[in-house]
Amino acid sequence: MTALSESFCLMSIHNVLSWLISTLLLFSRIGKPVLTDQLNTYFGQPNLAQASKHILCALKMQDYQHVNKYMIKFSEHATHTGWNDVALYGEFYWGLAERIKDQLLSLD
Repeated sequence: MTALSESFCLMSIHNVLSWLISTLLLFSRIGKPVLTDQLNTYFGQPNLAQASKHILCALKMQDYQHVNKYMIKFSEHATHTGWNDVALYGEFYWGLAERIKDQLLSLD
């Protein structure tokens, strides 16, 4: 390792430790959700597949929403679940607004 790379590593470690200390202080004042959100923001979800499954199961299209917004949000998480097409189709349909489901039924 060169002196420059050692210096960079030490600065990076210092920055991470500074962030961790400030976040832990914030956690002690506000609570666990804040710490969890901050950790997820900086380091990503610890279990992306499980988090994506949870998000898809909770995702519901609002009546005033355009279907494209729902499709984009759904697609962002669908690729991480490992679900097959049948499961994804079912979950997608389940989250659609009732007005869209009614339109789909009238097509038959």
